[in-house]
Amino acid sequence: MRIIQLITKKQRRGAEIFAAQLSEQLQSIGHEVLLVALYDGEAVLPFFGKTISLDRNPSRRMTDRQGWKILSAIIADF
Repeated sequence: MRIIQLITKKQRRGAEIFAAQLSEQLQSIGHEVLLVALYDGEAVLPFFGKTISLDRNPSRRMTDRQGWKILSAIIADF
């Protein structure tokens, strides 16, 4: 199964760490997992698979047509 985990930012907070750990476990049992962060961050998450950071501007999150287009392309390609 192919799974995309979408997180807000690469940061060491509860939801992001849980998503990274879940992704690692899913990958270890044979699933293909992609971890996508909307905004870039400094943290190193506990996931050793493929991670993509879109590095979008958080102040334009609802009107960021380019960001939505990039995310749509990533989903279509994966």
